[in-house]
Amino acid sequence: MRIARLFAVVQIVVAFAALPSGAAANAEPAPRVGEISVYLSPPGNTERHALELHVFPQRGVAVVKTRMSEERGVTYAIALARQPFEGSLDLTFPHLGKIAGKVVAAPGQEACGEVGGEDAKFRGKLSFRGIGGHERWSATRAEAGLRDTCLPIEPPRGEGDVLLTNAVAREGPGFFGPNFIAFFARSFTRLRYLEFVAVAQDAKGPATFLATDVEWLPGKVAAERWIDRTGVEADRTLSVEGEPQMPSGAKFTPPAPFFGGGIYHPRTKKLTGSLGVRFPGLTLRLARPALEAELTDEERR
Repeated sequence: MRIARLFAVVQIVVAFAALPSGAAANAEPAPRVGEISVYLSPPGNTERHALELHVFPQRGVAVVKTRMSEERGVTYAIALARQPFEGSLDLTFPHLGKIAGKVVAAPGQEACGEVGGEDAKFRGKLSFRGIGGHERWSATRAEAGLRDTCLPIEPPRGEGDVLLTNAVAREGPGFFGPNFIAFFARSFTRLRYLEFVAVAQDAKGPATFLATDVEWLPGKVAAERWIDRTGVEADRTLSVEGEPQMPSGAKFTPPAPFFGGGIYHPRTKKLTGSLGVRFPGLTLRLARPALEAELTDEERR
């Protein structure tokens, strides 16, 4: 089972749209598009420099997820007016790019088919650049998809700023469980929400290191930079030690794009040290100032 990293999510109830006043009482409501997706990647390469657009018109949010490689990327979210999708997109991500054009379903598609949505095509102009301007995407055609509200979709939750931060967090990295060792360190300030996660299935098996940074960009754009290092040897990158009758402490030395090392103190429940990470367009220290942390060591229980 895939377990997402921790993040505050506000639960809400979404009311179903009522039938038009002139509709017959027993008429089926026409399916309404709940999610529009556009997918872009270089020709012959779906693993690097990929971009995905996900628009939720009835939730009022648009999300662009960019991936420079399997281990790093940035996700962006903006608020939209809540209104039905009529076939066209006109989205502006301030200081980042613009996506405008039509999304047309492929002929012969069922609105509520069993495959989870309709294949579609995007035709228009897509121009986007990542934080710092080092990554750029441009296209006039792209693969797309439509999901209707009659299908089980899980849109971002919340309202206002919470909706946008949840929208970027849901697209970030996660990990598979259960794990014998699971470590979480986090800090929340006015400027950013920072998190470092380390998990391992056993003391000598593969480990996963995650780092995420959620912040606000100019123009009311929520952004999450993320790093996801998987398949790392646990016995070379983390160690868990405990004293008799005391909770366990831990040390972390994950590989690049992480650098330095971190120490978890069970008495203070904080992560300290020189540990840092090179996010796309940003280098941050993860343990200066110290991060609030918790360690679950199921192997020692």
